[in-house]
Amino acid sequence: MIIIAKDPGNLPEAEEMIRMMDYPGETLTSKFKVTYQIILNLYNSKDINVQEMMRQSFMEDPKFKEFTTNIKKVKELKQQYE
Repeated sequence: MIIIAKDPGNLPEAEEMIRMMDYPGETLTSKFKVTYQIILNLYNSKDINVQEMMRQSFMEDPKFKEFTTNIKKVKELKQQYE
């Protein structure tokens, strides 16, 4: 967990911080299904590999898009803080 605070006096209460750190997180469920069509496309294609295909598949998940957006926001906040 990363907490960036410009004003250390404005942090959440200790109980809330403990609850955030102890939160188990969301369970990930794969919706990726390998079909014969996918295997044939990969076999016939020289431009794309398995890793690239899976990366594109994950990018379709809205939660993953939100995650990458949040990572960018954290980097921006770190730059502002420094």
